[in-house]
Amino acid sequence: MVTVRKRLYMALAAFAVVLGGVLMLSVFGGTSQAALPRDCDNNAIIKCGAVDVNELKNKYNSQADLKNIYAHYGVSAGMLDGAQMGEVHKDGRVTVGGRTVATGASSIGRQNIFSGSTKINIAGNEYYETPNSSAFRSQSITAFVFLDGNGEFVAAILTSCGNPVRGVKVHVPKPSYKCVSLTGDKINRNTYKFTATATAENGATIVGYRYDFGDGKSETSQSNIINHTYAQPGEYVAKVVVDVKVGDQIKQVTDNKCQVKVPVKSEAAYACESLTARVIKKEDRSYAFDLKYTTSGDATLQKVDFDFGDGQGRQGVTPDQLGSVTHAYPSSGSYTAKATLYFQTGEEGQAVKTDDCQVAIEIGQEMCPHNPSLPVGDARCAPAVPELPKTGPMDFISGGLGIGALVASAGYWYASRRGLLDAWLSR
Repeated sequence: MVTVRKRLYMALAAFAVVLGGVLMLSVFGGTSQAALPRDCDNNAIIKCGAVDVNELKNKYNSQADLKNIYAHYGVSAGMLDGAQMGEVHKDGRVTVGGRTVATGASSIGRQNIFSGSTKINIAGNEYYETPNSSAFRSQSITAFVFLDGNGEFVAAILTSCGNPVRGVKVHVPKPSYKCVSLTGDKINRNTYKFTATATAENGATIVGYRYDFGDGKSETSQSNIINHTYAQPGEYVAKVVVDVKVGDQIKQVTDNKCQVKVPVKSEAAYACESLTARVIKKEDRSYAFDLKYTTSGDATLQKVDFDFGDGQGRQGVTPDQLGSVTHAYPSSGSYTAKATLYFQTGEEGQAVKTDDCQVAIEIGQEMCPHNPSLPVGDARCAPAVPELPKTGPMDFISGGLGIGALVASAGYWYASRRGLLDAWLSR
């Protein structure tokens, strides 16, 4: 009967051990290859160990010698909440998340039961430190691992027994992170695509981006690419702050290169105001054409095509060539000159042709200079021929007699003057 009872007790004990192992595996996710027993012998620093941080803290506060023991290994009460779960291996490695943080590990116990142990004194009490290769029966044991602000090893505490572990820390490059740039690419008049570039290395990870668009609007996103539409035209400065996780802390990182100027123009507007023509030379019927137009927002004039109304034209006139548009008409008549303006708004060009961009030209027929009532080319438009003097016999005789009478009169006048002079001198 005693034997049956003994076998029953042994079976129950074995079941309890198995059940305890299953429960501990469930606590740590069931994925660790480390042994997770509770060591309840007299060598354990914490009898039966501690399987989570809360249990570790409770026993730390209730067991008198733990503060001195753990302080000897660099672990204080304030560090307990920051413990990370890892593994301590028989070959001396200490790993966290698969990364080796220490090598050459050894642990202490209360008894000198392993070969190669070294006696140490902590606060007047003696303990024995043994390399893992001698102290471990399993290949690895789950442990609380403590790292400093740079992610480097400080110490570990075995979950099964609370025994502290020292080791040679493996140098881990200091976490590095920076915000490299922010670019803004125009999608349309008032919508931009922003792209943030940042780096995080050696244990630092990017967890988010905080965008400030400069118009009073902001947004937090896990994506480094984001679009934003501005409601009003203006000049804005968009910025980004990158959230980087380093250990248990979130760092906010930015730089002068992580901001960009964003010009937002007003709604595009454009119009042709007028087309006028002025005479250059009336003789050859040549005219100069003057064009006036307006633009606002992101509208720009690209080119102008002219139709002079006589079958001739000039295409592709650029804005800087508008002052040189002239044309000579081949003949008189009524013409209508027109201009087609090509504006570009945003990413697409648009042609604008309105009634304001045309002008009527009346070129009258040239009139006869000798007879303004007749057009040039009329057979009657000829200069008047001057009338020749008459040269008949009677005209010749009359002319001769007239000249003779004039000569005779002059003779008589001279003779009379001479007689008068002689009479006055004889006195």
